[in-house]
Amino acid sequence: MKHSSVNEYVRRIENCLPKIMKGIRFAIPKKVMGIKLNFSQGLALTGLGYHEFCTMTDLSKETGIHLTALTGVIDSLIKEKFVKRYKNPKDRRVVLIKTTPVGRKIVNEVQQYRHKSIKHVIESLNKKERERIINGFEKMVNIFYEQKVKERANK
Repeated sequence: MKHSSVNEYVRRIENCLPKIMKGIRFAIPKKVMGIKLNFSQGLALTGLGYHEFCTMTDLSKETGIHLTALTGVIDSLIKEKFVKRYKNPKDRRVVLIKTTPVGRKIVNEVQQYRHKSIKHVIESLNKKERERIINGFEKMVNIFYEQKVKERANK
């Protein structure tokens, strides 16, 4: 079946993305550890997992959660003792966020679960299919990044 229309490709990707996300949920701690987090909380917590300390601004950029909304998300994660907020000793205006040992455990479980889910998919494909999929994803990421750079340059 040939799909020559760009809109048809867009429709197919739009149809797949939510299903892919559902398959490897960012907010899967409830499945992994019986913890209930909403999507933004799970996204912020897993985003923090890639850093020792992270500024609110950097976490906002990385997760796509608007800074004002992120403040509430972090407040709720602090209340659950998953993260802690620190002042930067070099600049007290800068707020740093770090996962607690409990938060780190959740992040590790989520990363292992996600790795296992993705590995299952990859193992179901042959080498050529694997290369095509990862090349497509990497190309999309590069295009999105280039688009973001152009948008910033035009501001």
